[in-house]
Amino acid sequence: MRRAGLLVDVRSLPRGERPGDLRRNALRFIDTMADLGLSIWQILPLNPVDSVGSPYASRSACAIDPSLHAALAGDFEAEQRDVLAALDQHEWLRRSAVFEALRDEHGAPWTAWPEEARWSGQDLSAPVDPERVLHHASVQLTLHRAWRELHHAASARRVVVVGDLPLYVAADSVDVWSAPHLFHLDEQGHPTQRAGVPPDIFSDTGQLWGNPVYNWDAHVAEGFAWWKQRVARLADLMDVVRIDHFIGVVRAWSIPAEAPDARTGAWIDAPGPALMAALDEVPVGFIAEDLGLVTPEVDALRNAHGLLGMAVHQFGFGAEPFSPHTPSMTPEDVVAYPGTHDNDTVLGWWNNAEETTRERAREAGVTDEHPHVDLIRLGLKSAARWYIAPLQDVLGLPSEARMNTPATVGPHNWTWRATPEQVTNEGLLWYAMAAHEAGRV
Repeated sequence: MRRAGLLVDVRSLPRGERPGDLRRNALRFIDTMADLGLSIWQILPLNPVDSVGSPYASRSACAIDPSLHAALAGDFEAEQRDVLAALDQHEWLRRSAVFEALRDEHGAPWTAWPEEARWSGQDLSAPVDPERVLHHASVQLTLHRAWRELHHAASARRVVVVGDLPLYVAADSVDVWSAPHLFHLDEQGHPTQRAGVPPDIFSDTGQLWGNPVYNWDAHVAEGFAWWKQRVARLADLMDVVRIDHFIGVVRAWSIPAEAPDARTGAWIDAPGPALMAALDEVPVGFIAEDLGLVTPEVDALRNAHGLLGMAVHQFGFGAEPFSPHTPSMTPEDVVAYPGTHDNDTVLGWWNNAEETTRERAREAGVTDEHPHVDLIRLGLKSAARWYIAPLQDVLGLPSEARMNTPATVGPHNWTWRATPEQVTNEGLLWYAMAAHEAGRV
């Protein structure tokens, strides 16, 4: 069905001063969306963030960001007996808790740990403080219960929760430490190849993300067990999962570890059809982030599994004719956005766009007075199955509210947070009315 919703990371909601305020504000946000008829809430990855605040190079593919513990969990507190049951039942939880306990003791990265701890990830044989393990497991179990309350509340109000699956994990992660054979590493545990993308519209030198590249042969040999465990964990928390950098499951840009940027990388094949066939066993829906250098193989894989793709309408007013990112040309089998967390806000994009781009957008109906309103209205009327607008664009905020600038590490990335006044019925009413007019409520 045609739906409309909002992209806003849980960390971007008002947090407040008291324990649990973020959870209470998230519950109010769900009620506000449902009252207005908006039925999709898309978030960024819930995983732990890295040193610059990014959730796309996480130290755990399955854990919830522990920095959310007080704000999200509040007065929830897991019983010790429940934690001991959970540790026995969930392999990912035990490995994550032991990894975090060793990290407390030895610091980061894991490749600098003492020998007995460094290579103990597969059998968890290193001596470790059991109280630290219980603490980290308790934090995760408490966060899990708090998030499940939000998810249940959204389901009760018929709001679909869309999560995010980063294609890669960080080199300094429990996933690499506990399964080094699944990645291309040297004898010391350092990546020999790093992930990224070639030069594109975001960067002339490409993007060197730094994540280790998968040893796909090992994943195939194990029947993609690591992937199925990872996605099953997300399926326990979300209704739909966006696969970030979906192109990478078909072919990946692999960059030598010593390279200064991404220009010297090369494409390597990835077993996309076999991987997606394995993930079909997990009961969760997928959205394919198929932006960038899309090949016929990528399109074929997405279509074979009935996944929605993506269209970003900021990209629709360049020189390319008949672009699927143009609102009037957007196909039905996609989720459309005015921009994503990696784009400037619509207002910032408009103010910084070339005049030829603005002229093409004016011809489509975007005005200088209210470019964010006009672009969103065009998107809502498009053929796209789902339409999701970042909260910043619904509010008409400038570039300062941008979530992330790819290929940069700056103090403003990943830090934007809404105020309580910005997530009210009044602030979102015009968007809900436009969605209603477009048959999306």
